[in-house]
Amino acid sequence: MDKTCSIMCVTYNRVHLTKKTFESLFKSIHTPFRLIIVDNNSTDNTEDFLFELKETLKNNTLCKSYDAHFNVENYGIGGGRNQCLKIANKYNDKYLSTIDNDVDFSNNNNWLEDCIDFIDANPKFSIGINLEEVNYPIKEFNHKKIAFKDKGNLGTACTVFSRKMHEDIGFFLKFGKYGLEDSNFFLRSRVAGYQMGYLPTPGIHLGKGNEDIGEYREFKTNEQKKHMQDFIKECNLYSTRRKSIKLPYSCPDEKEPKKTICEIY
Repeated sequence: MDKTCSIMCVTYNRVHLTKKTFESLFKSIHTPFRLIIVDNNSTDNTEDFLFELKETLKNNTLCKSYDAHFNVENYGIGGGRNQCLKIANKYNDKYLSTIDNDVDFSNNNNWLEDCIDFIDANPKFSIGINLEEVNYPIKEFNHKKIAFKDKGNLGTACTVFSRKMHEDIGFFLKFGKYGLEDSNFFLRSRVAGYQMGYLPTPGIHLGKGNEDIGEYREFKTNEQKKHMQDFIKECNLYSTRRKSIKLPYSCPDEKEPKKTICEIY
């Protein structure tokens, strides 16, 4: 069985964390994958680094393709996630993964294989690496153990879900430039009958502490507050089935990209 997974990442600045993320990522993957990156018009050296990745991946025997899409403006994390999914759809891989550009995978060697194996045994689940400050109870499903999360959502900093789930619920809903799109996405997955959890070993979040203060932290907090009422309204509509849980592709005000990379290895 082909277990290729399309790994999707949205980047915006913080190239020092992006470099650490991908160095760690490539060491932790031992199954075929594609890498799909959407950059939201970074103003640091992210673009140069993503072009360098093209050469790095030529020597990675597990990488089947590399797509990088460089936006002319910042469409937010929800818009970028949708662009990633749209690119991934041309490959039609059975497994899809979202990651952020501030994750260290060194605690979770084989995380992708473990997530795929769990979904194979439990098709109505999505699963990821826990970057929250909460420990969830370990439970077993079809002889596979996870930290089971019976409420809420998975953080899209590192998740794996099936193409079937994507087909059932569609794309992300954009709430401004940051936040709540993951909560909305996984709420809809719950309405569709999917459960969720994390691998038993927590991960390492690089983007916290001194990386999450000042203007950046204020921006994220304000974005979430600004759109919270809209988020609650949407939740009520899905929960009562007054709105379809399957959302079409959307990236408001999308323009032609500055550049694109599409490499098949």
